[in-house]
Amino acid sequence: MNSMGKIGLAALFASVLATGVTAFVRMSQDGAPPPVPADVMQRSVRLLLAQRFTLDEAYVHWWRKEQPRVAAGWLLVLEVDKDLVYPRQMKEPVLYAGRETAERVNFGHESGRVIALVPGDVDLARAPLFFGQAALPEEVDAAWIEAELAAALRAGATPPSQAEIEAAQIEPLHLADQYNLFLRAADLIEEHSPQEADLVSGLRAPRIDRR
Repeated sequence: MNSMGKIGLAALFASVLATGVTAFVRMSQDGAPPPVPADVMQRSVRLLLAQRFTLDEAYVHWWRKEQPRVAAGWLLVLEVDKDLVYPRQMKEPVLYAGRETAERVNFGHESGRVIALVPGDVDLARAPLFFGQAALPEEVDAAWIEAELAAALRAGATPPSQAEIEAAQIEPLHLADQYNLFLRAADLIEEHSPQEADLVSGLRAPRIDRR
């Protein structure tokens, strides 16, 4: 899941590109994180921006057990409860878009803004955006997601309205690969969560030669 330790962001990003693992996390400088709220599923997640992407080269979605390959999906900017995304070196609330786990590219605990990647053909008009119980996203499978979605619906989770989607959606992207997708994510982090400048620099580090 998320682990940064004392490794420099640029060095970690090079390792990420080499292994395909997408986790960009550093230890908090603010002390221990607050406890995970008991009412996680009742905390709102608001859609601010939605950009459809397609890629020439697929990558592995490590944030669920089945590890599907991703050649298309959504790049989202979400307004979230800061307590749910505080850096934790343990299981933490998992972010979902309907029946799919969302990959959080940044923390967002200072800004309240999370940039997330949602793989596949998720219909945002039918996909509640919500946090589920604390877990390791890479251990979450389809059966787990169904149970979490059912619980979220009982707790009152609803999809974004058509008006919200229309206001949030911008022109789609066609990119070469995951590296270029992260470059776009870095732009959004810089705009919506400027406190995470180190992460932005790491995402923009030159790619390594994989030959």
